Amino acid sequence: PQDPNEKSPESIGLGQRIGLGRTGVAKVVALRVDFPDEKFAQGDSLEALQTLIDGTNQDFHPYESLNSYYQRSSYGKLSFTGQAFDYHATHNRGEYNDTSDVTVEALRALDTTVDFSQFDGNNDGRIDLVYMHFAGPDSGWGGTWWSYESNANEGLIFDGKELCNIVTLRSP
Repeated sequence: PQDPNEKSPESIGLGQRIGLGRTGVAKVVALRVDFPDEKFAQGDSLEALQTLIDGTNQDFHPYESLNSYYQRSSYGKLSFTGQAFDYHATHNRGEYNDTSDVTVEALRALDTTVDFSQFDGNNDGRIDLVYMHFAGPDSGWGGTWWSYESNANEGLIFDGKELCNIVTLRSP
């Protein structure tokens, strides 16, 4: 760390710093977001996204699902489960300044029907992980619409759990 008052990731612990533990069961919220001006291709369904979390798709071995990938890479110490949700954004894709804007919009809309407290597998007070799969083309490295991981602004609370880590995906 640059700041002498800042704690190192090792002293904080990975699970405490970003919400996702290194062992146990990680519980993922997967958002499938389309826009008035951008829709998903045929076959890119909610069921397909759910399968990518905890199902098996041998066509993409060794990346057939998050669960199977992390089970192998953690030697059986970390597994993934979760639920996929559809969300239809209220604005055209180009009207969002940041992917986190539409992610938060989706979570707020779903908050009336989804209990987000169930997505804290390590009980650290944070949603373990949010995947946001978006419709439309990838805008390339460093653009607004490309696949990457980011940390949410502090203080966004859903059902008593803080939003921490967001992964955006063009092609899951």
